[in-house]
Amino acid sequence: MHTAAKRMAQVTYRSLVALTQTASSSRVLNLNHVNQMAADRRQGEGPFFTSTTLNRAIVIKHRLRTNETQYLDRDRRTATKVIIPLVTEDLKLGGQSFFVNQKGFRDLIASFHENDPGDAERDGRLLELLDSLPSLDPFLLKELLDRNGFGIDPSYFAISEADQKAMNAFVVGEIEPLVRLSFGQLEVSSSAINRIAHKVLNSYDDEEVAPIRAAFRMSADEYRIRAFSWKGFLYYKWKMRVEMPLITEVANRIKEVNPSRVPDYFLRESIVEAKKTIVRNLHLAASDVFAALRLYESAFTHFVENQDVQAFQRFLTIAPSIFLQVGIRLGVLSHIQSYWSYRFPPQAKPRYDFEEMNDLMQEMVASLEFDPLNLEGLKPEPT
Repeated sequence: MHTAAKRMAQVTYRSLVALTQTASSSRVLNLNHVNQMAADRRQGEGPFFTSTTLNRAIVIKHRLRTNETQYLDRDRRTATKVIIPLVTEDLKLGGQSFFVNQKGFRDLIASFHENDPGDAERDGRLLELLDSLPSLDPFLLKELLDRNGFGIDPSYFAISEADQKAMNAFVVGEIEPLVRLSFGQLEVSSSAINRIAHKVLNSYDDEEVAPIRAAFRMSADEYRIRAFSWKGFLYYKWKMRVEMPLITEVANRIKEVNPSRVPDYFLRESIVEAKKTIVRNLHLAASDVFAALRLYESAFTHFVENQDVQAFQRFLTIAPSIFLQVGIRLGVLSHIQSYWSYRFPPQAKPRYDFEEMNDLMQEMVASLEFDPLNLEGLKPEPT
């Protein structure tokens, strides 16, 4: 095994199989799986990491346990964990792991690139970018990394298998009007629509998908690029449908927190103000995401009903610029609802440590501080 593996801060022996099969892609980036699925891609053609060891890693947005905080220089509740499988073909054997920005992080990354300091700098900077994000959803990742000049193969930004399965039925309903428009007078069965939806999510462009591309009036290369933007909005629309009821439930539970028993006046007032701010900003962030999704729905519906492909093409050309803003908001919303539900389970009788709760609330307040979402570029041009 690579000598760097011996220097890793922590060893993980629990099975990785269930994690990679069931976790949302907003939490997991499974490079090991991508490389196995694209084994015929030439070595060095747009790899995620230049290190072959790092390039078979599984990257996870991880909720820190008490005994793990010692590895990091600053107090935080979540971290980006990198797991290197011991055997890439058998994840049941577990792997060795480290945290991004743990103590000695740069020296550890350098040990993966003993013959090329430039590659070590590149991979270290890339990991720090991943650590700066609230989630690892593929559309958010691609937009951020494109903006920062990383030339990475598009296969690394595929929607996870778990998310594909969960959203497939939703996508079928979303694209059915376009499928029927694309095939004109031909009868299209439900099973065919299901297959086409699966192929859209998996970026296939074969004979069965050709009528969809023809409706977009694009070459194969143009369709591949624009379809990524289209899938991005389908993904975010599905994600909000799943997440919004959970976010609403958490917002209601935060409103119900009653710190009246706290003897410290300043702590009590801090909690009262924080929960008001959190609830308000949760709704504002969700409203921003819904506003972007409404613009997509309007552009797509106009395309299908009026066959105005040029307007939809313009929308998809501009769309990637909004993924970063929408994806960050959705990532923060998802993290807040999942962590609150984990820390204060709805079924359990709440037992609050109010100092800990105040710390958590202040962190949530900071994470929800967004500038107003600028959607001007996505609005249709006046006719």
